[in-house]
Formats: sequence, structure tokens, C-alpha cells
Amino acid sequence: MRYGAVLPGNRGVLFANLGQYWPGREAGDSEKLAAFWEEAAQYSPKVYRNDLTRLAQRAREGEVVTAQLTQSDFFLPWEQRVLALSLALGRPREGFARICDMYVPVAGAGRALIWQMLGIYALFWLALMTVVSLMVEDWATRMGALGVIGAVAVLLLGPLGRGLIRRWIDPASGLWNRLQRFTLGRSVVVTRSLYQYLLNLGWCIQSGMDVRQSVSLAAETEPREDLRSRYQKIAADVKAGESLSRAFLKSGLLNEARLVAAPETRPDGKLWEPGVTDVVRQSWEEQLRWVATMLPVITGILAFTVLLAVALVGL
Repeated sequence: MRYGAVLPGNRGVLFANLGQYWPGREAGDSEKLAAFWEEAAQYSPKVYRNDLTRLAQRAREGEVVTAQLTQSDFFLPWEQRVLALSLALGRPREGFARICDMYVPVAGAGRALIWQMLGIYALFWLALMTVVSLMVEDWATRMGALGVIGAVAVLLLGPLGRGLIRRWIDPASGLWNRLQRFTLGRSVVVTRSLYQYLLNLGWCIQSGMDVRQSVSLAAETEPREDLRSRYQKIAADVKAGESLSRAFLKSGLLNEARLVAAPETRPDGKLWEPGVTDVVRQSWEEQLRWVATMLPVITGILAFTVLLAVALVGL
């Protein structure tokens, strides 16, 4: 994917448009489905235009909506899981809206992350150029080395930036696998997961599913295999006759999530009620902002430590 295609703000706008122009029951008509993709292409960020146009063409060729939403490379794996649930519930429009909702806090924190990482990146290469200038005495050799360093810095900027943001928006990426080794990182991973799970659980129940069906369907929307298996265990316990609240507490997930809302703002009630999910979302957003702030700092410390060691050895 191109850099613009993985920006969380762009993906949020994309899914907002998909929800707005969704044709409803007429999506089963290939021509109506193709017109939907074309309309979305017209109003969505330009970076998605070619992909949406291709989806329109494939719709006219007979590709069904289920395949387009759950098997197309255009949608990320975690997005496909939510869309699969929306199709099972017969409410794709809400599925688009829920994905858009997930991108709002990710985009806000992501903007701060991008700018801070860009600053660290620029400072690192400037510091490297300074070290090389001090180490190389010959003027021609020095200028050649600085030119090569500058060219490498420019060439790496795009791939590194795209790779960082691609991993930032994917809950199951290697970036989050590494961050969860730390207490704050693990809390962000689990809190995000709890928010999505509770939201989808409530969605299933409100759509008329019984609790046993709902816990099974909601479990399958979790993109991380380690957490999905724990939700599946909750579903198995509920099907075996245990109450949802007891099975949920027994899973230990709440012990791994740090809820930062003030005690007086934490409402009592069922797990999937809006007030409870709002508290989890607030906690996720606040911790996500902390990660977006601390990640560039830690990266900068590591990078400049290595650079300092090289400078001390070379000088």
C-alpha cells in the first residue's frame, strides 16, 4: 500500500464514505454494487480511487459483495473481520461506521507520532553528518560522504514512514507485539481489544442474537490470535452454562487493562452497555496518546546512543 493509503485519517474518511453511500439491500445487484464503489471513489481520498474503481469493475464481472468485503486485499485483515460480522448481522453500514470509529483515536495519536518521529529522524541524520564531518579530514571525501548520507536519508524516509504507519494501524502487527512486552504497551493492546469486543458484543445482542451466539461472533472479530483464543474460551464457558460476567472475569483480561477513567465516571451495568464501553474507549485513547509520545523518545534515545558510541570509537 502507498503511504497515503495507510494513513489512519484517510482510512477513517474512506469508511465514513462507504457507510454513507452503502446501497443497502440493493448491494446484491451487481450494477448497484458497482455504482456504490464508483461513488465512493469519487468522494474518498484520491489514493483509493484506482482500488475502488477495480472493485466496481469486479462487481460488474459478477464478484459478490461478501467476497469483496471479506476477501479483497483492499481491506486490512482486522477490517475484514468487522465487515464479516456486519454481513452476518445484515448491517454492513454499521460495520463501516464502527471501523471509522476505531480509526478516530488511532489517527489522532498517529499524527503526533508521525511528526515526532520525523523530527527524531531529521536530527539523527544531521547528527550523523556532523560526526562524519568531524571524522573525515579530506574535503572532497567529506562532501562525498555527506552526499551519500543525505541521499540515503531521503530514500529511506518513504519506506520507513509507510512501514511505521502500516504497523501502527494494524493491531496484530509486529510493532504491537514488541510494545506489549512493556506494561503500558500491553495495557494499550488489551484495552483496545476490550473496547472492540464489548462494542461488537453489544452490537450482536442489539441485533437480536442471544448471548451465546453473541460471545462467539464477537470473539471472531479480534485480530490478535492470543486474545481471540481467550475470547473463544469465554464463549465456550458461556455455552457450557457459566454466566457471561463470571466467564469474563475469569479470563483475566481486566487485570491486563488499565482503566484510567475516574471512579465516579465508571457506570455500573452490563458489560456491553454504552457507558461501560465509553470508559474503556477513554482509557484506550489516553494510553494510545502516551505510546505515541513515548515511542519517538525511546527510539531517539536508542538511535543517539548508537551514534554516540560510533562517534566515540571513531574520534
